[in-house]
Amino acid sequence: MSQKLEPSQLMLPMPLGRRLVEELENSSIDEVRALATEEGGEKVFQAVHEVLTQDPSAGFLHSALCAMSLPVRCPKGEAEFAPIIRREGNYTLIIRPTERMRMVNGELVPTKLGVPYGSYARLAMLFIMTEAVRQKSREVYLGDSFAAWLRRMGITATNSGGPRGARALMQEQLDRLMSCEWSIRWDQEITKAQPSKGKGTKKGSVKPVTISAFEASDMRLANKYGGVSTEEGEFVSRFVLSEPFYETIRDHAVPLNERAFAALKRSATQLDLYTYLAYRLPKIREGEQVPISWKQLWSHLGNDCKTIGKFRQTVRNAWETVSGVYPQARGSVDLSGQTVWLSYADKPVDNHPVKRMNGLIEYMSVLPDLSADEGKPKGAKGALVKPELSFPSGTLQYNCPELYAIAKEHGSGNDVNRIADAFRRKLGEELAEVKGDRLVRRFTAFCKAFDPPR
Repeated sequence: MSQKLEPSQLMLPMPLGRRLVEELENSSIDEVRALATEEGGEKVFQAVHEVLTQDPSAGFLHSALCAMSLPVRCPKGEAEFAPIIRREGNYTLIIRPTERMRMVNGELVPTKLGVPYGSYARLAMLFIMTEAVRQKSREVYLGDSFAAWLRRMGITATNSGGPRGARALMQEQLDRLMSCEWSIRWDQEITKAQPSKGKGTKKGSVKPVTISAFEASDMRLANKYGGVSTEEGEFVSRFVLSEPFYETIRDHAVPLNERAFAALKRSATQLDLYTYLAYRLPKIREGEQVPISWKQLWSHLGNDCKTIGKFRQTVRNAWETVSGVYPQARGSVDLSGQTVWLSYADKPVDNHPVKRMNGLIEYMSVLPDLSADEGKPKGAKGALVKPELSFPSGTLQYNCPELYAIAKEHGSGNDVNRIADAFRRKLGEELAEVKGDRLVRRFTAFCKAFDPPR
């Protein structure tokens, strides 16, 4: 049901993030920074600046995880090991912790790690799903090192040690994600004619029937995963998603802006509000305003506030920043009254404003085609033309057999993954520019220069 937007009973000031975006359209970055500092909004400015001074980068998250969030904090007591059950309309999401074998005092023992929670679990999910969708592969490549993987998610304190350091926190959440079983279900009510069953039953009568239009049950994220570090302390840079999980990600991916995720990395509630709006707003018909109750919004987000009043204030505080990192939605959300009002907004990677060095605003769109033939140019008669060869982020064996064959033939018997990682390190940022025949020549020469293993 949709209605016209009514005037709010409670007059709240415009969210700071929205104001900063609008100021950036006509003022310099230094002037806007000064305005934010005056109002104690340095962190909001930092997030807005991070997103609006870079081109958008498409990331992806499953629609079920946009509509229904993980817990914000670690649940207390036995709830930490109980299944997470979320329902939103026709969607049902169940995340069930299971036991994993862990080394304790020199022995492998079954251990239940508990449910994933917090901002790091959300960042890991975004990165994993983005890589799978981008590469169109079940194999996910994390990076050359744990520190490099953290930096790709915007976490720069990669050397922080101890049980509360970035490395330990991310390792724990990744282990929890991988040890859970996931069930995602979409039920759809249809109306169909029922057969006659004797007296009093009208032939051809219609009756609503609920069916499971989509269901993926008891699946794990990964089939092959050894934790963030092996027993020898080495970083596990790759794992393979289970086929059912990969299929459901590919078919139900919601486009997001990775820059926004990095900017919101310190707040699980801000991430939840951002992903929910990115999933919900583009579905609303233009020109309409849709009301939802605060209680309904509470059911979508993973926030564990004790009262609805506290929840309202928490979400309004989060919107101060989110309204700036999702600029397309800055005028599409009204949180000022007893009802939340939503209206249409473009996807986060469509018509995204970028503040250039010359002071001008340029609007960028990065709307990837998620079909099976994404990015493949077509010839005059519609036949697919082979794209120019580029170096993959995943293993050569699965993602580029041509380069894999070169490494096997000319790599002096060295491990192909070792050669590929060394090549990535050597070229660095230049790697994205080296393609086609030039890539083949350089990679062949690099392999030939590799010393035989000792």
